[in-house]
Amino acid sequence: MALETTGMPSMRVARSVRPLLTLCLLLCAWALSPGAGAVHAASLDVEEDALHEIQGPWAFHWQTFLSPSEARFPPADAEIRLPSSWTQIELGGETLPPTGHASYRLTLDLGTNRPDSLMLRIPLVYSAYRFYMNGDLVAQVGRPATSPAEARPDYGERQVWIDHPDQHLELLLHVSNFSSRVAGVPRAIQVGTPETVNRLLATELILS
Repeated sequence: MALETTGMPSMRVARSVRPLLTLCLLLCAWALSPGAGAVHAASLDVEEDALHEIQGPWAFHWQTFLSPSEARFPPADAEIRLPSSWTQIELGGETLPPTGHASYRLTLDLGTNRPDSLMLRIPLVYSAYRFYMNGDLVAQVGRPATSPAEARPDYGERQVWIDHPDQHLELLLHVSNFSSRVAGVPRAIQVGTPETVNRLLATELILS
């Protein structure tokens, strides 16, 4: 960015501008830090015959269900790579318990040479979840909730077909667990062409 001196001596301009530039840099660093609600992004070069794991890192928000319509998310409590259990996370010097609820969020960059159709494979999650993509609810298993009385656990995977996907997918996952000693996402969320995903599902069915 060019700075016009408007006739002032160069040394005086440098001294007067330096504090302003320092402040701008500090503000930019704060806005881009994970703790300031920055976009957590992952990039995948999706190939026709490959299945890709969406490992992250994902932004993790403990004991809250983020609204899928939020324009700017609050600071994340932690970052987490999937698959994993949230019991691996420490907050405030204490390891998280298996019971509770949380949100995971990620912006996925599919690149410019993405296929015309893709499929998300959402695996078993402990022990109930809602999955949003670009603000829309696209999959749900059980009834995730903030209390054991309202939650209903269920187990199973879902596949989500995506026609003409955008380059960027905003992914948001609500998870609650009040019934299992295991918590979170124990298997990888995957993306690939529908043909690749269905071929893998058929192979797993034959081998099971």
